[in-house]
Amino acid sequence: MKEVKAEVIAVEAVAQDFVRIIFAAPEITASSKPGQFIHINCGGSVYSLMPRPISIHRVDKDRLTILLQITGEGTRWLSLRQPGDIVSFFGPLGNGFPLPKQGPVCLVAGGIGIAPLVYLADVLQKEQIPFQFLFGARDKSGLALLGDLEERGIPVRIATEDGSVGQRGFVTTLLAGENPEMIYSCGPEPMLRAVAQWGKEQGVPTELSLEARMACGVGACRGCVTKVKKGESIAYENVCSTGPVFNGNEVVFDD
Repeated sequence: MKEVKAEVIAVEAVAQDFVRIIFAAPEITASSKPGQFIHINCGGSVYSLMPRPISIHRVDKDRLTILLQITGEGTRWLSLRQPGDIVSFFGPLGNGFPLPKQGPVCLVAGGIGIAPLVYLADVLQKEQIPFQFLFGARDKSGLALLGDLEERGIPVRIATEDGSVGQRGFVTTLLAGENPEMIYSCGPEPMLRAVAQWGKEQGVPTELSLEARMACGVGACRGCVTKVKKGESIAYENVCSTGPVFNGNEVVFDD
């Protein structure tokens, strides 16, 4: 794995504190898969020395897109890049979503968790595997993130916690009535826990993309471990290298 220096092609604000950045990165797009991420350098100040793991959001020929949520100095620095700037990162990293042999499948996204699932939706469309996209947000302001799906003509069922758009409640309430062969999900941990539980109760396999703070991004530092079931025992696996995608039946959520 080597460092990639990629040119910024476009930067677009898509919602409050959310930015989409497109890079020219043929070294990454040639081998990336849905669910993988890049480990991206965000400036060189004392608060942004460590790279940030960011999901691959879209791939189009030699262009790689990320969907960025501004949460601190490093990500703010990244959001202020301009076309023509050069940004360095490593990737693609991690193990992505295993593709289904048949459908229908459900994609369940919460907030910024929509990022890797858009990439997966693109691949499912190409493979002509039927799917349903379920998306949840706190309120209608978070629905600006749906732009990439609308561009592709992908129908989405929506839930907002305040009921301002779609069904009132959490996105997991939209699973009622669905009968998928598999569920893919990314979002806040409470949502992932609920998705995994629903899958267990209904006998539906689930694949969950976990979030974690990462230092090295390749499994060397053991700074991003999560608990998973291995038979009758519990093991600690790296989110960066074993994941970020895990079988929902194996993930151990803390109470």
